[in-house]
Amino acid sequence: MSFESLFSAYEEQDARTVLRDPSFFEELRTYHFNLTAKKLQHSSSTDHTINNIINTISDLDKTINTLAKRVRTWAYPWFPDICFKVHDIKDFCEAIKEGKIEHTIAAEASEIDFKHLQKLNAQVMINIQQREELLSQLEIIMQDYCPQLQALLGTSITAQLFEHAKTLKKLAVLPSSTVQLLGAEKALFRHLKTGSSSPKYGVLYLHPFIQRSRRNVRGKAARRLANKASLAAKIDFFSEGKTELKLREELEQKLFN
Repeated sequence: MSFESLFSAYEEQDARTVLRDPSFFEELRTYHFNLTAKKLQHSSSTDHTINNIINTISDLDKTINTLAKRVRTWAYPWFPDICFKVHDIKDFCEAIKEGKIEHTIAAEASEIDFKHLQKLNAQVMINIQQREELLSQLEIIMQDYCPQLQALLGTSITAQLFEHAKTLKKLAVLPSSTVQLLGAEKALFRHLKTGSSSPKYGVLYLHPFIQRSRRNVRGKAARRLANKASLAAKIDFFSEGKTELKLREELEQKLFN
């Protein structure tokens, strides 16, 4: 019952009579209590949890990249070799932490700089560990909440679809053609505005099946993958993951056999 319908129940009486009626305030209290309870329930839903984890991982990625760039810049005078040779952020931070890097050219050690460099490096490693823990937790949640979609697309791509659709329900009701283009909104609007070539895929481009396909059939592969993804989302939402199908195996046979 909305507040308007609640108040309209007393529309035949004047305001003073309504305000003197104890039942009106009791019904008003019940209405707001139920509304608050509904919002609290929604805020603790699995969709809400998934989106918060995804957004946190995204924020951590930005923080890790920014701080790691600063670590690399700060470490260069003492570790010039490793700054060029090690590109993986985690491996680079591990090497800086150990401090056993061999190099032929290096500046004279500065105790103050090295102290703060190690503190900043430790902070980057903490963020990397937190990101890995969140990613593992996200995978566990998805295996229980949307097992068909997670098995078909993997945790990373499923997370990106959630980032665009926000809820499993919306993913389940979206047509496969829309699922296919999630993540390619800018290219789609550019196509509609300027008449440029239309996009064939969005985040689904990252799927191994699309990468393995020949360039001239990737659009067709993306369409088939989107069809399976749409079906997987419907199964996960409407059957609560109780229906088991081997969608990934079926698609692989169609694409590569």
